[in-house]
Amino acid sequence: MADEITLPHRFSPRPYQIPLLRALDKGGATRAVACWHRRAGKDKVAARLKRSAATRGEHITSPRSARCTAAIKSSTDPSCAT
Repeated sequence: MADEITLPHRFSPRPYQIPLLRALDKGGATRAVACWHRRAGKDKVAARLKRSAATRGEHITSPRSARCTAAIKSSTDPSCAT
């Protein structure tokens, strides 16, 4: 029996992130704006939304994809560790 893979790895949203995730994942919204404070997890939420869209076969691009990828890869947050 194969192990179940959950994406993203070790991600549990903060209470203020849940409405945005619900709206974009299940609520039918196609656009959103997150005006959150610094270090509020905006990159993690964006990465989670991109991963979930990819598993559904959708394609989402970022305005500065290389910059987003660099920010996520350089994260020092232990929950992002592989």
